[in-house]
Amino acid sequence: MNRVQNEAYLTAYDATSAATASNYQIIKHLKQEGGWLDLFTPPTFSNDGSQLLLILSQSQGTEAGSYRHIVRFNRVQDSPVIPLTSGKFVVTEILGWKDNMIYYLANTEEDAAVQHVYSLSTNNGSSTCLSCDVKTDLRKEECLYNSAKFSTDY
Repeated sequence: MNRVQNEAYLTAYDATSAATASNYQIIKHLKQEGGWLDLFTPPTFSNDGSQLLLILSQSQGTEAGSYRHIVRFNRVQDSPVIPLTSGKFVVTEILGWKDNMIYYLANTEEDAAVQHVYSLSTNNGSSTCLSCDVKTDLRKEECLYNSAKFSTDY
């Protein structure tokens, strides 16, 4: 990132060879014109390493402004950024990506303090809330702030 943090390069290095200035590949050059570029989390790679996910600010229209959403692109320089989520909510973390399913945390459009666990199908683009029906043990009330951790072999 540069000093004003409106530009960044995602690069991949070959860890199996000696570290040199020539054994890397620029995957993506990101630029935020007139704004601030935040890379919120490290990239999440597909099983075969050919694609990656990031959380980037995405415009949701002039009235709505920008919200942090999941985007995907191929590990080829200058491949297009494909938004996978959209709406007036914030994706806070990508939990995992296995086969054709992405798992993530996000708040809701109705209440920024409520966080749920979602799955997103890369086949049809539909998201499903996995924690929306979770109730507390004692009072059987809706759990409003949820999180999840996945094993490495899920």
